[in-house]
Parts: sequence; structure tokens; C-alpha cells
Amino acid sequence: MTKISRLVPLVLDRERHLRLDFNAVCEVERVTGSNIYAPGFWRSFGPIKTRGVLYAALVHEDNNLTLEKVGELIEQNMDKFGAICDAIRDAYSEALPKAKENAPAQ
Repeated sequence: MTKISRLVPLVLDRERHLRLDFNAVCEVERVTGSNIYAPGFWRSFGPIKTRGVLYAALVHEDNNLTLEKVGELIEQNMDKFGAICDAIRDAYSEALPKAKENAPAQ
């Protein structure tokens, strides 16, 4: 059975749902030039990465979404910037492989 990441809700212009599945991870790399799993990706998380990750996590439910539109959504919701970052973090956390129960510790 394949694992589909849980959707993380975020209200911007309307309720949207972030998902960082494999396709989204590939899209992050395409639009930011950085691998989301590389060491240091999250330590140097500036505007380009914020917009790129948010775009990649949202485009699954809105094929008409563009990087520029996501930038506008961020700009229009700067008062919710902390919530935007929290939703990105939650979507990433949800996408990480989970340890299997009863698996030996390494």
C-alpha cells in the first residue's frame, strides 16, 4: 500500500490543503534549485524557499496556481506568516517516513 501524506489545512484566500508527497518534493527542487532532504535546506529558509515549498505543497489541488500567485497569497496574508510557516513544517513532518512499530532501534 502506498502512503499518501495527510493534507494540512491553511486558510489563505480560501481554505487550501498542503501536501508534500513525492511529486511536491520534486517540484520544490525544480522551483528552488534545492533538495528538501539535503542538510541545511531548512536552516537557510528564505523567501524563495518559502514561496517554492508552499507552491509545491498546494499545486496538487489547483493546477492553475503559479509561483507568482503564491507570492501574492503570502503577501496578502503576512499577518498569518507564522501560521504559513507552521503549515509548511507540519506538511513536511507528515511527509517524513515514520518508524515502524516494533522495529529495532538503530
